[in-house]
Amino acid sequence: MDSIMKKTAFIIGLISLLTACNSGSDDRFMELPDTPAGKASISFDGARTRASLNTISSTFALYGTATDAGNTSVVFNNQKIEYNNESTLWVYSPLKYWNTQADHKFGAYAPYNSSRNFSFNPEGFPMITGFMVSQNVDNQESLLLSHPVDREVRAGGLDMSPVVFTFDPALTRINFRIKKESSLTDALHLNVLRMYNLKSSGNCTHNGNRIIWDTSSAPTNTFGYSTGFTNPQEVSYEGIIAWEDGALMVPQQISGITVYLSYTRRHNDLTYSYDKDNITLPGADWQPGQQITYVLTLKPENYIEIGEPIVEPWIDSPSGGGTIIVN
Repeated sequence: MDSIMKKTAFIIGLISLLTACNSGSDDRFMELPDTPAGKASISFDGARTRASLNTISSTFALYGTATDAGNTSVVFNNQKIEYNNESTLWVYSPLKYWNTQADHKFGAYAPYNSSRNFSFNPEGFPMITGFMVSQNVDNQESLLLSHPVDREVRAGGLDMSPVVFTFDPALTRINFRIKKESSLTDALHLNVLRMYNLKSSGNCTHNGNRIIWDTSSAPTNTFGYSTGFTNPQEVSYEGIIAWEDGALMVPQQISGITVYLSYTRRHNDLTYSYDKDNITLPGADWQPGQQITYVLTLKPENYIEIGEPIVEPWIDSPSGGGTIIVN
């Protein structure tokens, strides 16, 4: 899988979940001939989306319940919602209909994955359990989790006004910039960088305000994540990055995470090899939706300096169309 799929990791998206009470309620939706009399199909519209860079993903998944007289039934269970380019509609099958006597609750994530374990936690918040990021950085697929959405029966009946899903990035994007100090004139080449002793899996919940991760039962990944350079990379004064698009990581405490670095130095026509291990990470713990870059400076005395990381949020910018926008 190329880096485009891996970019599916990052999104701040909005998708409208619309109810069409009749064929004239929305010119982007038409009741199908087999719609039962008196029923309103639950339809989707992705015309209002927001994100930061490339339009990649055209799917998301839905979990939804209906509670009628104290009895809760599952209406959507990891239901794939896909954008149809010809009709310019978000579609799924089979169609589901509103129960006007029931309270409805919805949650969503993107992109859709048939094996994802998605539901609500006991408090009714969208929850994914057993999520794992791929150890192959070029083959990673990320996670975007929505705020919970409720539609309740009130004195005036069931609120069937447009429902908006707001997706938040669930993972952290990590990268390293390796550079040499300005006083160092020898040629340096990076062989490999590896980050290890970290958690690669966990459970996450969106509590309506933020995404919370639990990695307490996840095993520690002792092998870690390595650069995949085919050949050693020359280290410049400006620096080179470890991964073209960064590595997607489960948010977690950084205590215990370590970095290994292997590089060569050409001095007086001789090449010397150096291995630096147990480099610890400075700064705060990883949070969802952050881009964190650690800068490692190779110094003349073969010492590696690692400063405070550069922490950036994903930038939100307007967009349109029927595609989930991802960074």
